Amino acid sequence: MKRFAYIIIWLLAPISVLLGSTNIPVSDIDNNRFLFKIERSRDSNEIIYEVNLDENGKLIKSNPINVYWLKNTDHKNIEPLTFIQQKYAYGIKLLDSENLVENEWRFQFVSYSKRTFILKQIDNSTFKVFTKIKNREVSLNSIFIRFENNSFWFPSISAVELQGRITNSDKWLAEIVIP
Repeated sequence: MKRFAYIIIWLLAPISVLLGSTNIPVSDIDNNRFLFKIERSRDSNEIIYEVNLDENGKLIKSNPINVYWLKNTDHKNIEPLTFIQQKYAYGIKLLDSENLVENEWRFQFVSYSKRTFILKQIDNSTFKVFTKIKNREVSLNSIFIRFENNSFWFPSISAVELQGRITNSDKWLAEIVIP
């Protein structure tokens, strides 16, 4: 259980840095559903978060975000999260929808409840995830978790970085968190 608490502990004690870069590459998943990804120092595999649409292109409101592995170490195969990964680590928890603006869904990672993210519908076919970094709203692009060991149950995380584009800007903002 401690492993999963450590995975998101990165959201404590932030150090914020404003980046001048306007181009941070996205993984090989390049479609209109992509929201953000989690990369880890353990390997090149990524956890992909994408908007969950039905066959008519409408958001599935009961489960608006689809999460899965992109196994770059295995010919870019796509695999679902395991039950444990979904329930204790990389899965998301939708928050109550009271007092929300239409076409917005608040969520948190199941392993960390101190930071809220918001899925927003920008137009008929565009969705983005937003959070605050240094009191500025950003469109989240990626999260990077740096592990110091390969322990499954008791990982040692030295830093986590969130990257996103500042809303209505071409500037990127990063938050490096040292647990």
